[in-house]
Amino acid sequence: MAIIEEIIEDEVPQTETTHQDAKVEEPNIAASMEKLELTEDEELFEEASRYKATGNQQFGQGNYAEALRYYQLALTTCPASTSPTSDKDENDDEASDPENVAGSKPEDPRIPTTDSATTTDTKYKAERAVYHSNMAACHIKLNEYKEAIDSCVTALELDPTFMRALQRKAQAEEMQGTFASMNQAKEDHERVIETLSIEMGLIEPKEATEDKDQEKEVDASSPSEAGPSFTKTKRSEEPRSMAVKRLDMDEAAKKKHRIMIHTSEQALKRMEPVLKQLLEKEKEEMMAKLKSMGNTILGKFGLSTNNFQMKQDPATGGYSFNFVNNP
Repeated sequence: MAIIEEIIEDEVPQTETTHQDAKVEEPNIAASMEKLELTEDEELFEEASRYKATGNQQFGQGNYAEALRYYQLALTTCPASTSPTSDKDENDDEASDPENVAGSKPEDPRIPTTDSATTTDTKYKAERAVYHSNMAACHIKLNEYKEAIDSCVTALELDPTFMRALQRKAQAEEMQGTFASMNQAKEDHERVIETLSIEMGLIEPKEATEDKDQEKEVDASSPSEAGPSFTKTKRSEEPRSMAVKRLDMDEAAKKKHRIMIHTSEQALKRMEPVLKQLLEKEKEEMMAKLKSMGNTILGKFGLSTNNFQMKQDPATGGYSFNFVNNP
């Protein structure tokens, strides 16, 4: 490799040197070795990116099982972390999404600007989250909804701000078709809408709204006392590293946010009548089980649940039970 040749050249003296001069060269060799390790990490990352690109192509062609295989290869190849000397490189998760291959996106606002090591580790985590999310997209196409949900959960563990993964999780939960799964899908879609709306500046975070309300209450109750003023200052200093915040976004990023918001809003409208039907079905099944249990107990006394009639009071909405000898 070229880097190895450079190290060898550094070790070969071009002129006569003393023993003291040789010692001076040792830190340069160590620095070169660190650079070699960094290059190996970056090479793995680039190899994983190539697997991902191939997976995107296979996904676009409808070869979902093959696309899944390449995303899995990307996942096993991509480094989980790197050395503190790694260079900063922002991740573009939306451009790597199999359903957004043609688009381009500015720097990912989900990745914080910190020191080089932290930024690179965050980049690798965010990229691995993308692989899991893309795998979930394949599982959904293959009707493997449980596997899709598991992949999205892992993606969100790596990057809790990754709303694409949360939306895909909701899509898989909706496809499962049970009352519990669709109710969870409803909550996930609502969180997607709220989070993206906050990031776009369409609404304020709940915490910020609550703070303003409490500040108004404090100001109205004791405007001249020092106590309330101290309370407001203390609340403003509370850490909120995990809170959703408004992001500085360009029009392309805002457009993608609006599309995702629209997708979740349409899903909520589509799910509303289905959830009502499932809820009624759940009630009927629960009442049938209770009736069966009641008949088992009452049968020992020669009775059944038919001996008890339940009537609703139209005025109050409450229920009353009447005993009937011969139902």
